[in-house]
Amino acid sequence: MPQTLLKANILSSKTEIDTLFAKGRRKQIPPLAVVYYENKTDDPSHKVLFVAPKKIFSKAVERNKIKRQLKELYRLNQELFHQNHTIHIALIALKGFSAVPREDLTKKYRCLLTEIYQKT
Repeated sequence: MPQTLLKANILSSKTEIDTLFAKGRRKQIPPLAVVYYENKTDDPSHKVLFVAPKKIFSKAVERNKIKRQLKELYRLNQELFHQNHTIHIALIALKGFSAVPREDLTKKYRCLLTEIYQKT
């Protein structure tokens, strides 16, 4: 699997985002949280949304930096997504995200995704 962030894998539809947050389940290991929803379609794929809340990160520069870090975390660990599932995921940065080293973030991210796929 190539390590690129494809536009087709970014969740951008308003209706899909609303469905994700309305019907999705939540898991968290601070400073990361994941909201996920298994979509019932014939096309097996995954879509990801990157969230840095304005309530937690007040400066736009900080939010943009965190979203870039989340995208990089996703890009480097794409092999964790199973090809036989259609799933929508929102990666949410929580308080203290900037203070955690990259290696710890990667471990927590991998742990969250393995939990998700064990439940679905």
